[in-house]
Amino acid sequence: MVITVQKPFTEILEMVKEKKIFLVGCAQCATICHTGGEEEIKAMKNKLEENGKIITDYIIPDPGCNLPKTRIELRKKQKGLDESEAVLVFSRGLGNQVISEVTKKIVYPGCNTLCIGSEIKTSLGVKGLVSNFEERCGLCGECILNNFGGICPLARCPKGLLNGPCGGAKDGKCEVDSENDCVWQLIYERLQELGKLNILKEFQTPKDWSKKIKPQKITVGKEQE
Repeated sequence: MVITVQKPFTEILEMVKEKKIFLVGCAQCATICHTGGEEEIKAMKNKLEENGKIITDYIIPDPGCNLPKTRIELRKKQKGLDESEAVLVFSRGLGNQVISEVTKKIVYPGCNTLCIGSEIKTSLGVKGLVSNFEERCGLCGECILNNFGGICPLARCPKGLLNGPCGGAKDGKCEVDSENDCVWQLIYERLQELGKLNILKEFQTPKDWSKKIKPQKITVGKEQE
């Protein structure tokens, strides 16, 4: 899941000078992160209107990063889009760029994109559900989780060590952030549980970062004969 947080409202007001605004959310990641779902878009609509903005309409694509589906959803709200002076998007950066491709309006990001993470806990807070996420994937383009018991040190070690631990951990906690478990302690315990500790004797060679040359263009699916 792509983890996002909403930009501070004061920053949004300072960024978006236009008066007539069209809002865009996302029915998947941004909804789960409570940054761009139906509830958040309606709340943002009210806040913006209280500050003198006119909300011409909104959509919440499913998902917000699918260009063909988003194009179709926008066509259904073409009148509101045409009446707007700008589009304010509450989803990950990719969703923002998708909107930029399908409209000639200026597009503003309402969220900051943080990382790829996993939802680890959901609880009921004072204002509703609260979700907790942890970064779990570094998008390295060369997955070798099998060497670490299914736990990624590249994403979960602050130093990104592939041959750890660093020696600074204390009582199983990371020296960079004592609130976090040392990922190499977790890897050791997992491999021990699996009876695969011998894997740690193998030296992990540097990753082939040429596989992450940007921008990437990727085709998936079966080739047509």
